[in-house]
Amino acid sequence: MALIVHEDTQIIKIGCLGDHKVVVFYGPDEIKFLAKENDTDLRELEECYLEHNGFVDNLMGPNGVYTAVGLNNMTLRVVIHESVHAAHCVMDCRGIPISMENTEIEAYLVDYIANSITNHLERRRHDDKIN
Repeated sequence: MALIVHEDTQIIKIGCLGDHKVVVFYGPDEIKFLAKENDTDLRELEECYLEHNGFVDNLMGPNGVYTAVGLNNMTLRVVIHESVHAAHCVMDCRGIPISMENTEIEAYLVDYIANSITNHLERRRHDDKIN
């Protein structure tokens, strides 16, 4: 059984690390939908989302651990900031130490996550203009 998410929720698959998934939320409705459809209490995530520009946390889903990223402010600065946290969560889940020896892995993950988010946002903005 897969994690059930809102149609606007982005899922970034990081295949090089055992198909780890980063779930990106762009609004409180997406968090409420996730909680309802997956029978999970995510009040803490919703509160954190509403209080900050963004948040990152690891969630246990039906198929393992997911890294959840909530973006309340979609500026490039916030996307990059939260992408660093997401990379650290992914590395931690996979037992990869955050150290000078692993900065290249960290840099690639931050780049991959931030680019995935910004590309998704651009597509959404483009689709909103067309529709």
